[in-house]
Amino acid sequence: MIGRLSRIAPTIAFAVTAACSDSTGPASVARHLDTLYRQACAHAYVPLNQSSNTGYYDTASVYYQRCQLLSVLLAGPASGAEPSRLNVTTGAGRQTWRGIVISEYDTLSTGAPETTINTMIAYSDANVTTAVVSFVTNAGNFVYIIANDTITENGASLSATTSRSSLGAPCQDTPGLANPLLADTLTGFPPIEYGGNVCHLATFSASLSATFPATAGLDPSLQSITIDAQSVNGISVIPNYFYFDRARSGR
Repeated sequence: MIGRLSRIAPTIAFAVTAACSDSTGPASVARHLDTLYRQACAHAYVPLNQSSNTGYYDTASVYYQRCQLLSVLLAGPASGAEPSRLNVTTGAGRQTWRGIVISEYDTLSTGAPETTINTMIAYSDANVTTAVVSFVTNAGNFVYIIANDTITENGASLSATTSRSSLGAPCQDTPGLANPLLADTLTGFPPIEYGGNVCHLATFSASLSATFPATAGLDPSLQSITIDAQSVNGISVIPNYFYFDRARSGR
């Protein structure tokens, strides 16, 4: 069984924005991200028959790629983890971004953990205009950037660490969220929130130093990004449950 984070290739692009939200608390953040998520998925959906409500997702669409990424980012606050404020240094100087860590596992058919995937998503603002996504695994690490909604580039170099510092209370679902990708049998994405029988809130120590090649449209100040070691909120999916029961109901 492959964890959903490993399904997201470093060719993701963003395309849709929404009104900025200054709400605090994980439920408020989750509902705002859910709005962005539904918009992106709706733009990527191609209806075939209106009367039977059938159709498919255009996997070549940049809206579909944004839809995928937002489904992963949403899982943190939707499960009760509030994104942390991150100190990020770019070529333009020191900035305050937001960030969250989602720790999941690839598993064997028995449900036993095989590969840990610690993913940190650091994003520039509430509308996720620019994001740096780092994957730290025991099978190798990689990073990519999505800048100004549509410019995507793999990292040219990366030094990154992500390790769990503490395990907290069980996760709690945020009511009222939908998951458009659940109906997409092609991708088979799991739910975008986890119940307390599946995961716990956690804190992580994370750092990152990455460079990106010069790319048309990419602000030169984003070619070098550093996140000094700091505490980041997130969720930790319990490996013994991940394979068999990843979330409540069928959301």
